[in-house]
Amino acid sequence: MDLSGKSSSNPYISQFSIFSGMPAFSAPNKRSVFLVLLVAIACCGLNAYVVKKAQSNYKDVFDANKTDTQWKEFQIKFDNVQRTYKMAVFPSDDNICENARLLVIVPTRPTSFGIRSAIRQSWAKDLPPGVIVKFVVGFPTDPNFLYMLLLEQELYEDLMLNNIEDTYENLYLKVHSAFSWQQTFCKEVDYILKADDDTIVDLERLLYWIDNKMASIKQDQSSLIFGRIEKWGWPIRSPGRKWYVPRSLFPRRYYPPFAYGPMYLLTKEAVSDILDNSSQVKAFPNEDVLYTGVIAEKAGIARMDISEHFRGNRKLHNACQKQSSVPSLVSLYGFSNATEFTPYYQALHALECR
Repeated sequence: MDLSGKSSSNPYISQFSIFSGMPAFSAPNKRSVFLVLLVAIACCGLNAYVVKKAQSNYKDVFDANKTDTQWKEFQIKFDNVQRTYKMAVFPSDDNICENARLLVIVPTRPTSFGIRSAIRQSWAKDLPPGVIVKFVVGFPTDPNFLYMLLLEQELYEDLMLNNIEDTYENLYLKVHSAFSWQQTFCKEVDYILKADDDTIVDLERLLYWIDNKMASIKQDQSSLIFGRIEKWGWPIRSPGRKWYVPRSLFPRRYYPPFAYGPMYLLTKEAVSDILDNSSQVKAFPNEDVLYTGVIAEKAGIARMDISEHFRGNRKLHNACQKQSSVPSLVSLYGFSNATEFTPYYQALHALECR
């Protein structure tokens, strides 16, 4: 099944690519102010002092922030990479995970305002009880966007912001920071879902399958990773390729079984085990292989294939498992246009067993 979304008809919004797909706001409110400020900042830049300060030293920008935001120091320790970074601790984070069952972490670029808005208006709009969604954002390479992110957080209270420079090569560090945030502020949550920002998830259906399938597996072993498990992946050895990994970082011919990157589900015990064992492993940028394959193998974390639930593409199907009236399909993958999120989510959520 294929669906197509329609671009925004608002010419004021559509002329700016970073707002593609953002809903128009009908009345002057905080969101209207947010939109106007985004346009103004994107076109004109921030105050010259702030820009100069940010360009000279990222840390100074964080220290100069005059809001109630606090900055907590964390450490990343791999065999070949050690670094200290800071994460924002917002007032809204206090007791945020009380009675939470599922924490969803969505790594996203600082500039992806339209995608985050589309997710908030589609699959993360009406969250089931006990579910929290957080967008993981590193420090923007363009410092103009820093205060835009702080304003976005003030409006939506759903960002995990750190001062790791936000590049693809640093994605594994962003995910590490999200795991550390969970272990610090949301330690008792049972499950952690890592979902890329080009995925669509039916969270209500995911909770059903957690309760009726994953939970029974967890009774036998608590440290688990669920996903589309790749069993015969191999390292790319050609320098310059996107997923290049030299033999000095991973000498083996094949990767251990790992969960395909767009989406995987971890138990809280698995996240703890990953962080506890990362110092014994050489890091490389392939985040899914690193955490759910190499470190998981080192830590003795079981990986369970549930590819019938986590789709590796954007095709809809209404397949169902025996003795269940709930469709198996939980997620779709491969969406870069913000206008597609709502129609595809509605179609996913409307699936029925046949």
